[in-house]
Amino acid sequence: MKCIICGRESKRQYCPTCYSANHPLLAKIKPFIVRVCKNCGRHFFKNKWVEKPIEDAILQTVKSSLAFSEAKLLASDVEIESIEGAKAVCILGITGLNPGYSSPIAEHYRIEAVIDYNNCDRCNQSQTAYFEAVLQLRHPTLEIERFIDSSLEKDKVHIAHKEQEKDGFDYYLASQHFAQNLGERLKTRFGGTLKITERLFTQNHLTSKLVYRVSIYYEPPQVEPQQVIFHEGKVIKITGAKDKLSGIDLSTGKRLLLKPTERFQKLEVLDGVISKHHPSLEVLSPDTFQSTAVENPRKIEGPTVKIVCHDGKIWIL
Repeated sequence: MKCIICGRESKRQYCPTCYSANHPLLAKIKPFIVRVCKNCGRHFFKNKWVEKPIEDAILQTVKSSLAFSEAKLLASDVEIESIEGAKAVCILGITGLNPGYSSPIAEHYRIEAVIDYNNCDRCNQSQTAYFEAVLQLRHPTLEIERFIDSSLEKDKVHIAHKEQEKDGFDYYLASQHFAQNLGERLKTRFGGTLKITERLFTQNHLTSKLVYRVSIYYEPPQVEPQQVIFHEGKVIKITGAKDKLSGIDLSTGKRLLLKPTERFQKLEVLDGVISKHHPSLEVLSPDTFQSTAVENPRKIEGPTVKIVCHDGKIWIL
């Protein structure tokens, strides 16, 4: 049998050379447009902006835009030849095996990609008052404020506005996903109260995804482990303040669970001087300097002990 195109001897209708010429390994090349943020350098890939160098963005976009024929692909490689302004030139090399033929063939293509320099959503938001979430931070400690500032800087999240409230701050943030994650991390690390509410805000014109505006209320525990409070007639030493607020009634020794949202009176821990060991333990009152029996006596070695006072009564720690 002879090839119907070149006339050479062939086992098939086409010789391998003529078949390859009429059936290239690369069936189609989609338009190459690489969207790159001119400010931060992120590029748009699979409906989201990702952190990659422009070279990786070009290669990833080119590879995802190739459509191969029915041939068996053995190997492929893409290299960037040049990047000039809004144009990148790539060299594509592929090796494959056409169906019914035993000899592999190699093909090379010179591909041009258009680079569309624009602003990503994050950089657009940084130039506006746009926000998706409000982090309502109440009664924060300095450690918590530093934790939030560090997280915002690390994740490069835009703060549209920060407003000081009577008992804390409101952070207006451009990313509701980050805000919710930050709220969960605050709850896990510091304990306290976390409330998240959301409502539909808009629809992303690029991804068609629904965008919700979220309110995240976070208030850390008012007390920390080892602190002592007065609550509902009891003097309580706090033992846990993360998942649950728990403590020990110093008068009875019973363990208690408390609501984090309740208000407590914190008691100052003082150094007490023991005035009598027997028959029951007494210490000098910091207010009257009179020897006073403690409410929870136990054997104490040494001349001093940590104490708390309330309403003329004294408890030892």
